[in-house]
Amino acid sequence: LIGPIPVNKRNEIRVDMGPFAGRMAIHIRRWFATEAGEWKSTKKGILVWIEDLPELDTLVSKAHKQAKLDGLLPKIKGEQADE
Repeated sequence: LIGPIPVNKRNEIRVDMGPFAGRMAIHIRRWFATEAGEWKSTKKGILVWIEDLPELDTLVSKAHKQAKLDGLLPKIKGEQADE
């Protein structure tokens, strides 16, 4: 597990890396907590082959930059304004 992104108390998005169909991949999938407190994955998610990771990183960085320019991200304490 690379890391989770909490959605609410019973749902999260998990980023993981591992083999799939004989190739390495990044898995980004939604998970939910059962009534018993056990975490289970849903069918909602994506798989990105490792060799496509640089392109995904570039696209996510562009989205981050645009969201920041549009004022959609919360200010981080001590962060300097872009010039």
